[in-house]
Amino acid sequence: MKKNVLIVGLGGIGYRHFQAVLKCKSDVVLYAVDISLEAIEKAKKYKIESGYEKEVLFYDDVRKIQNKYFDVTIIATSSKIRRNIFEQILNNNTLRYVILEKVLFNDLSDYKIVEEMIKKNNITVYVNCSGRQNLDYQKLRETLINAKYYKFIYRGSDWGLACNSIHKIDIIAFLTNYEGKDVKLDGHLLEDKIYESKRQGYKEFYGCFTGIMGKNIEFIFECNHGNAPCILDIYTDKEFYSIREGDKIIICDESGSREEPFELEYISNTSTTVVDNLLNNKKVFLTTYEESINYHIPMLEIFIEAQKRITGEDKNICDIT
Repeated sequence: MKKNVLIVGLGGIGYRHFQAVLKCKSDVVLYAVDISLEAIEKAKKYKIESGYEKEVLFYDDVRKIQNKYFDVTIIATSSKIRRNIFEQILNNNTLRYVILEKVLFNDLSDYKIVEEMIKKNNITVYVNCSGRQNLDYQKLRETLINAKYYKFIYRGSDWGLACNSIHKIDIIAFLTNYEGKDVKLDGHLLEDKIYESKRQGYKEFYGCFTGIMGKNIEFIFECNHGNAPCILDIYTDKEFYSIREGDKIIICDESGSREEPFELEYISNTSTTVVDNLLNNKKVFLTTYEESINYHIPMLEIFIEAQKRITGEDKNICDIT
């Protein structure tokens, strides 16, 4: 029996999800939605040229899809409209598994509202912080499991501090097996300027912020202007690791120093595994919504505070995506 998969948003990351689902081994009918006819035409062209034989139905408005049961739903829209899109789908259809892109929402009030909708409708929702699906990070997690304390430093230029920090916070929680709610961030070292994001209508920040999780995990994120490479350094009581994703990891321990490859895995591949596993009731490593909001909310709060400091506007919304 064919399974129904829904993707809303075919631009950017949504297009990568679309490519991934076409490669699934499971027999699916794919419902693909975007308000942009250009995005739809691009997806149609890819399906034809790739030769994948999945049945795909295209829509320019999610409200045109009614009374369907979706085994997996992927919402890859921008953050400003994500809550409304989720609500529209849920009002007209039945959902089993949902994958939300990040940053989840711009408005602090949306987090609780969506959490209540999830519980009311008994849906399992994941957030696509896909680093957890990376085999090299999974391997590193096993190595780090017995450490007594951890310090992470992620630094580089133009890597999207507001847009991508949630990925870094999430991978730290994954590597340290942290599942608590005691996440505290300090953004007083963020630059006193708000920049236009590469994504139209959204904002970006530069500078530095720090954080702690529980009693034995601390981290520093730094985003500068320029062309410095992005490096994640990890200090524990036993070893030191330095990671350049897509290149290598340097490991220093009591036996000396060595280098190993460190692969960068793309959504167009990782989502294939995730969707197939969900359709077959197998384990996925993505973060649950309930866990992810423990990281999202403190992060959004420091950018809101920086925004208030810079603009003088007192609002609980910050347009990051």
